[in-house]
Amino acid sequence: MKFVVRRFCACLYDHDRYLRYQEKFRQTGSDAIGARAIYGFDFHELGRVYMEKACLPPLVAESLDENIPAGREARLIQLAADISHQAEIGWYHPAMKAAEEVCANYLNQSVEGFEKHLHQVAIECARTVPFDDVLPAASRLIMLPDLERPAESPSGPEVGTDPDAREFVNRIESLLRTHRPTRAQLLDLLLGHLHDDLHLTRVALLMMSRDRDKLGTCAGRGIDEHSSIRTLVVDIGKAGLLQSMLSESQALWVEPENFHECEKALPKKFRAAFLHESFFLMPLKVAGRSVGMIYADRSFGVNPLDEATYAKFKSAILLTGKALARLAGSKEEVAS
Repeated sequence: MKFVVRRFCACLYDHDRYLRYQEKFRQTGSDAIGARAIYGFDFHELGRVYMEKACLPPLVAESLDENIPAGREARLIQLAADISHQAEIGWYHPAMKAAEEVCANYLNQSVEGFEKHLHQVAIECARTVPFDDVLPAASRLIMLPDLERPAESPSGPEVGTDPDAREFVNRIESLLRTHRPTRAQLLDLLLGHLHDDLHLTRVALLMMSRDRDKLGTCAGRGIDEHSSIRTLVVDIGKAGLLQSMLSESQALWVEPENFHECEKALPKKFRAAFLHESFFLMPLKVAGRSVGMIYADRSFGVNPLDEATYAKFKSAILLTGKALARLAGSKEEVAS
């Protein structure tokens, strides 16, 4: 409701500029960038003002676009708002597909089933609205494909024909096209890809502290609930190998045969936490700067680490770093 009202007002009182906003949004895929370029403000700001002036209930405040809702109802309002906004310019463009995928996953439904249900709801709403000409227009929007935009040159790395790599690229691109992607969501996609798609047993994300003198675990997959990995904090200043890897953006593949060569160069706390002699290690780099490090190993009961997995591991981290840089750049553009 909050979403529809503020756009309805903009459309009703300044229709020409609203049409220009829609065209800008179609080009950028960003609600905030599109609105600010035309109006001088974005609709998130307008939503906050409207909420305060109208003294709307707490559920509406929780569901504002920039918030992370704690409740399911508020999150569903956010998702419905994003879907309705994407429908303004068509039903089959990439941003709509991305929004549908996020909503379907949240509701634990298939994307195809959710899309069919969404179309049925749109038709039913058009049928019950008190204006005679709405139903034919809504039907045409749903039944006819959108006009295709000119093909854009690919911006991501070459991923060849590997299905896992292509699927990961598609997930990243889909997330970046959603209403408000976050760094945490991108990092969660990376960890899930390494653990679920590449079948790495334990994956840990260690992020640098604000003063850049420590590495600490902030997320992971496949890590035991009581493992010391979860609370691991390493002093980089006393970790020659880790410090060198972070500064030079080097990746490392350690095997039992060469573990003794780098064992002394790794911090004791690091070795004691992971207790493994076969692992991958690589810095996560964003816009030329290392912000953390990814550790991954594989249980000895599973296939041993191999060249193909190592290449996919490095490619996925590089891709995520580029996606994080794109995300940071888009937020800076909105703020400027």
